[in-house]
Amino acid sequence: MRKVIVGLPVLIALVATLSACTPINSAAQIGDQTISITTVQKSINEILEQRTKYPSNTSNLETGASLNQSQLRFQLVSLILSDIASERGITITPAEIAAKRAQILSQIGGEANLPEALVGQQIAPSDFDMWLRSILIFEKLGGTNTNTVLDRKSTRLN
Repeated sequence: MRKVIVGLPVLIALVATLSACTPINSAAQIGDQTISITTVQKSINEILEQRTKYPSNTSNLETGASLNQSQLRFQLVSLILSDIASERGITITPAEIAAKRAQILSQIGGEANLPEALVGQQIAPSDFDMWLRSILIFEKLGGTNTNTVLDRKSTRLN
């Protein structure tokens, strides 16, 4: 019984110390960079709102915890890719983002089809530029040609 009583304050101190390391509103933290719960929730809310506008395109999409995890994963991967790009001196210009956007718009049949395509890919409209930037970083790092992936995904819209 004495061990339990002595161990309890140590456990409480340890939990208090560990929880003080991460902000309360943090969904994830990598080094000194934090992804807030608010950021992830904003993406989820946008995705769910867009789904109501295109219900025929939502049958195989993630929901609940799975959607939460995928959006957090997207935020984490984007953050990690940005860090790697920074470490390696890779820059992405607004012109490159605009060119990639134009390429994707061409593949999906124009700007009018973008909202439905984003629903199908589970990308929040406000995250689209971050998604484009991540693709461009991945390509500059020598990743596989994302055009084949995009072609496969855009065919689902037709």
